[in-house]
Amino acid sequence: MLFSIACGSSEICLNVFPEKLALALPAEFSADCGFATPDLALDNPDDYPRLDQCVTPDDRVVVAVDRIGDNSIGEAIGAVLSRLFFAGLNISQVVLLFGNQFSEGAEQAVKGKFPDLKVKRNDPAIVEDSCYLATLRNGKRIYLNRALLESDFQIFIGSPSRGIDGSLVGPEVGILGGLVASKTGDQPLDSEELEEAATLLGVPYLLTVVGALDSTSALARKRWWSGAWQSVRSAMAAHRGIWRARATALADVVLVATSDSEAGGFKQWCQVMRKASKLVTERGQIILVAGDSQPNLLPWETIFERAGEPGEVLENIRTLPKELRCIGWWARAAEKARIQVVSKLSSETVSGMFAHELNVDQIAGLVKGASKVALIGDFSKAIVGSPIVVD
Repeated sequence: MLFSIACGSSEICLNVFPEKLALALPAEFSADCGFATPDLALDNPDDYPRLDQCVTPDDRVVVAVDRIGDNSIGEAIGAVLSRLFFAGLNISQVVLLFGNQFSEGAEQAVKGKFPDLKVKRNDPAIVEDSCYLATLRNGKRIYLNRALLESDFQIFIGSPSRGIDGSLVGPEVGILGGLVASKTGDQPLDSEELEEAATLLGVPYLLTVVGALDSTSALARKRWWSGAWQSVRSAMAAHRGIWRARATALADVVLVATSDSEAGGFKQWCQVMRKASKLVTERGQIILVAGDSQPNLLPWETIFERAGEPGEVLENIRTLPKELRCIGWWARAAEKARIQVVSKLSSETVSGMFAHELNVDQIAGLVKGASKVALIGDFSKAIVGSPIVVD
């Protein structure tokens, strides 16, 4: 089994026998390495059948979308359509319904990508497009877009939001908020009323983005997709279940890779060590492949200099400012195993971190000589805070 790890200007190719492999996460880096996708979410639904098993060839299907990033919608719709076609539907049976909050630019982009797809935008001013759904417990009458109510099956694509009490509510609440007709009155429906309306609709299939879509940082650009879930909590659980790293045994060599950034730096290295130390055996080896990384160690230099061994750092960890306590994860890993680092840091600097400098060419020999190896992809592109679980 050949694994290629590219980090900075370094590239390492390793032949790892499957019986020696304790864990494998994506090791060949890409823009979305470690991120769930709509395809993955649809292939791993939470407590639902697969989408193609939920519909019949005669069904009329509405895909309702609202409040989602413009860059994500095309990918999501494409994944949904491919599964509907696999179930025997043709494109004439599918209607894509946008809520009135959806951007016109995104609508045009979808039309350009799927020219044969029937696309409708909900317009509260067009009375004939609305249809009576039900009367809520508080007496309000609910009118929704006619295409939604006349369909045999509904698919909602969106993001969770905050309800009136601050709790997370599902994307169907936001989507229905954009599909309610004006007959409900001037006051918009609150999240509790929309949740009741969603219950009256039945059980739509939900494809959901869990996580931030803010483009200001690399971490915020994560897209955590989850498919067909009962609640926001189960959506997040389903996502964690797909991407949580699991291993059946400890490894005597744990090979990890990470890419440095100004936002991550040594804190990111400590996060990697926290996870890797849970996989390594006592007195095993953790090999950190950091390529061209040179993180800023200035805030932690004095701590390293004053401590003669990792245990001294751990003894005094509570006296450190909270923003520097991540060094405890590094120290705990160094106390358990031998840390070896491939980076642009000097050998003196690495030695002062309770670690050892390693040459790229030495890695293959260490891996081949190990009885069990854990190979972990780039943690900067995986879920921060997701634990390694050794069953």
